[in-house]
Amino acid sequence: MIHQTGGDPDVLASALDSAASGAAVSGRIGRLWSRLAPDPSLGPVIALAWHSKSGTKEELSPADVFAAGFDAGDGALVALLERAGLSRAKVVAWGHGDPVGEGAAPMLEAPGVRGRFPAALKKRLKWQVSSPDDVASSDAVIAACGLAALAVWFAYDRYAAGASARFYPSGLTALTWYGAGLLALAWVLHRVSGTFAGFRSVLAPIVGWVPLALAVGMALQWAPEQAQRSCVLLLALAGLFHASRVLMSVGASRPRAALLAGMAFVALFAWGTEKAWVHPRLWYPDTDDETSGWKDSERLLFEQPDRIDAAAARLRPGDPDRPSVFFVGFAGTGGQKVFAEEAKLAEGVISARYGAAGRSVLLVNDRRDLETRPLATVHGLRRALGRVAEHMDRSKDVLFLFLTSHGSAEPSLAVSNSTWPLDQLDPIALRKALDASGVRWRVVVISACHSGAFIPALADDGTAIFTSSAADRTSFGCSDDRDLTEFGEAFFRDAVPGAPSLVAAFDQAKAALAAEERRRNLTQSQPQASIGAGFAAYWERIEAQHAPAAAKGR
Repeated sequence: MIHQTGGDPDVLASALDSAASGAAVSGRIGRLWSRLAPDPSLGPVIALAWHSKSGTKEELSPADVFAAGFDAGDGALVALLERAGLSRAKVVAWGHGDPVGEGAAPMLEAPGVRGRFPAALKKRLKWQVSSPDDVASSDAVIAACGLAALAVWFAYDRYAAGASARFYPSGLTALTWYGAGLLALAWVLHRVSGTFAGFRSVLAPIVGWVPLALAVGMALQWAPEQAQRSCVLLLALAGLFHASRVLMSVGASRPRAALLAGMAFVALFAWGTEKAWVHPRLWYPDTDDETSGWKDSERLLFEQPDRIDAAAARLRPGDPDRPSVFFVGFAGTGGQKVFAEEAKLAEGVISARYGAAGRSVLLVNDRRDLETRPLATVHGLRRALGRVAEHMDRSKDVLFLFLTSHGSAEPSLAVSNSTWPLDQLDPIALRKALDASGVRWRVVVISACHSGAFIPALADDGTAIFTSSAADRTSFGCSDDRDLTEFGEAFFRDAVPGAPSLVAAFDQAKAALAAEERRRNLTQSQPQASIGAGFAAYWERIEAQHAPAAAKGR
């Protein structure tokens, strides 16, 4: 490709452009040559390569020039070659067996590669970026990083399943989804970046980032709740910074475009993962008790209508001379005890405050107990509302419905237990269930993130709605180490028992939550209320009948 020109650096440099433009771009090394040859720093290197072959009649190959570039020892020049995806060992291999770099000859292993494997693996796991085509980008290092990530997930999943758990290999299928996602992300970054480095030079640091990031992410569940969101953001920024360093190390010509494409892919992958409900669990709590848990799910499934009917049949009838309050509680998420405990507290508080004792039904998902109460499902809620309404004077009595669970911006309330995949509760389904009950006067309290999004669908003249957060805000305190959410504490525990009215209790709870969230520098949850004009006037009769003890004393 480059003919002898007498070894004069000036002559070599002047012939450089024509040599580059006339080169046949065949094979990887040929493409690299056409990209790097116009760089003036290669003029003296070509002379060095020619002198190293002094006395021969053959022309120089690109491999000769690149080898001479590494031999020259100039830091900037070596960095240029490494960013293009070259290494000394690969150049030597091409020079000996595959001068155009089209891949037939094996790459000669640099001395001590096997001995460098532990150090290379350690470097990847510590998020250090290596030169392209280094041993740190070998198949062995990539596989070891992948196994390290699997080990982290296996350990956490086993811990989360509790002391007694059984391994189910079917969860490995879901893990392949995440493996394919990593491969696809590396491919997007490599493809868009315009690098000449090999695909493994991008894949290896991406896979190597996962084990430590996964371990940090798992550890965040023990961090204070107010710090978790900031820590997740910092972890995401660390991933973005790592990806940018990877692109720089492989000589990306379009690093910004590659980063944007990578972020778009990650967002799309996360959305698809959520929609496909991909959750790779390998261990599940093991129990030999055939009367509980998912092992008895078929029996539980068919028992639910009878359990709801039996609970409703035990209801005390309403007072014929004045309006009565009937309570229905719904704890949607069974994986955390906080929701079950909050529903039980709300039942006790409303029963004591508004005379609903003996007039309540609870639908509860609770991994600790699947037997005591009917389970919370969308169909079960519709049936429970209908059965409770049969014991009410639908035009006179008041239904107090309390729902507590995780919430999403879709909007919907999470409904889950350890038995079956369940439909989630959305505002339209809830409105239809309430309307089907035929009850005119309703109080609906929702403790969940984004619960304010339920208000437009539920609001009417005969309904009062109280939510723990605005439609675009989250609420707090739903971790498994708590007995109540922060809204449940402020509203049901602290405000309702002594407040002169339900509206006053809500205002008190809202003010307390705002003060606490400001103190902890949290994004304000902004609890919402919507009270129909007809309901407001009618509810005054209930408040007059059930004034708190402090008010009666005055």
